[in-house]
Amino acid sequence: MKKLFASSLIILCAITSWRDVSSGEIRIHPKPLNGPFNLEVSVKDTLHSGGTSISSNDENIYVFSFDESNFENSSYKEYILTIKWIPIEANRPVRGVESYTIEIPIILRRWRLEDSYNIQAWSFGGIGNRYLTKYERMYNPGDQWRKFFSSLQQIAYYTHRTRPNVPEAKRAFRSAVDALTIIARDSEVYWIEPPHGIEERINDSFGQTDTKRRRAIVRSVDNIRSLIWRDLNNIENDLAHISCDQFYATFSYLEDRRERNKISYRLQVSQDSMLLENKKRLVESRVCGT
Repeated sequence: MKKLFASSLIILCAITSWRDVSSGEIRIHPKPLNGPFNLEVSVKDTLHSGGTSISSNDENIYVFSFDESNFENSSYKEYILTIKWIPIEANRPVRGVESYTIEIPIILRRWRLEDSYNIQAWSFGGIGNRYLTKYERMYNPGDQWRKFFSSLQQIAYYTHRTRPNVPEAKRAFRSAVDALTIIARDSEVYWIEPPHGIEERINDSFGQTDTKRRRAIVRSVDNIRSLIWRDLNNIENDLAHISCDQFYATFSYLEDRRERNKISYRLQVSQDSMLLENKKRLVESRVCGT
């Protein structure tokens, strides 16, 4: 009887321990199925570090899993997700199509280890006014991943085949940023960022002759990046159980992020410029006892 009880207790502890391990996923779904491109997906810590390849599973979905071990001291962790579309056949879906790579920064949070994020990695179906208009008229939230990636591939095609400042590339930039705005705004937390280098590419496309529209699109990119500051609304509760060392690392990350883009911070916090400092003092008093 004692042996049976001991065995049951061990099994119960094992089950309890298993349940305590929280993990989340980022799932990249190639779209459309059986499309004209193969996908390569990898993830890396920084822009210039080496990437780790992610293989597709039996459902042809690329899955990046994360848990507590992905974090160091800070309660935030940034990664760069690299997605590469490789044409299966020459000149399909359009003549002269080439491989296309996009690097997307993603932000994970220690207090949201059970989150699951989905990326619909659409490839474009063609070029020209018909396709540009089709993407521009995609207003349904479920179509925004397609609008986003297809528009970016239109930009890459026109940039490589003609020049970055053609009208088609400018239209595609507007569509891509509009789509990402909806994706980021409608997410429960801000986890996906504008692609690396997008401001420079916008400047190359619009130049100095179309300043008004260039500034409007760059401001939209800043608005997307500002969404991370929504975390401050409830951060004292989200960080209630971290250590004092984790507290300092977390707010060091946030302060550095504010310095890198003060415009985005101001766009979100409006007139309360001291919000970050006030939240820092509040959290510090709770977790460090100061």
